[in-house]
Amino acid sequence: MTREARAAFDRISNGASVRLERWKEDLASVRPWTELALKRLEEQPTTERMSTWQNAVRANIEASHELDLELASVGVPFSVGELANVRAPYPEAIPVLLRHLDGREYPNDIIGSIIGALAVKYAGEDVLNHLIAYLSANSGKLSKHVLYTLGNAIAEIAPKDRADELLAIANTADYSHARLGPLLKLARLRVPGSADVAVKMLQQGDSTWFALKALALSKAFAHRDLVEPYVSSENIEVRRVAKQFIAAATKADPKRSLLRPR
Repeated sequence: MTREARAAFDRISNGASVRLERWKEDLASVRPWTELALKRLEEQPTTERMSTWQNAVRANIEASHELDLELASVGVPFSVGELANVRAPYPEAIPVLLRHLDGREYPNDIIGSIIGALAVKYAGEDVLNHLIAYLSANSGKLSKHVLYTLGNAIAEIAPKDRADELLAIANTADYSHARLGPLLKLARLRVPGSADVAVKMLQQGDSTWFALKALALSKAFAHRDLVEPYVSSENIEVRRVAKQFIAAATKADPKRSLLRPR
């Protein structure tokens, strides 16, 4: 939260302890990081990387300024960038976030922050429907990072009885990284069809780690032969999840392991 937005919140709250008590723990954990970032913005850049970071942060602060002021006006003492790390519920912020998601042109960083802040179960199915529609309308405009955040938000909010819609998202190649969060949730729930999506991704060389993780979560051990080559992958994370899959498959069917050539 910028200093101006914080001053606006202070004016609105009039220092009411009952309001501040609700945010006490989050203010103690989140605010120091913001203070550190604001302090670093005032430093003379010593490297090109630091200069680039400062310019990006300043641009994001400027872009989200009106949104942060509006959050303060409804009693939320955090910037949109801070909300994803806030544990206390902030239902009064949800309508504000949705209005800005639809009504303003923001850079990808701010869109990602808005969507990340909406990724709370208490947001409800109206927000879920909103995000699914937003994905359908904007998937071609968003960065991979924002698509990933959007998919995670949809997966976080969606109840089990919306699994068919999650499966449709996971099956839509044009949704790119937005498919990954729904796929992992489907795999954890062992929804029929999730393993087929993971196999297709793996065969196409698409999001290999997520495809392997989905197969492991869904205990799709029938696909062991497809997974085994990744045990020697150059990517350490891919190699690790492949080994975890094989270990679980071996435990589930030790006789098959004994019959395999060494």
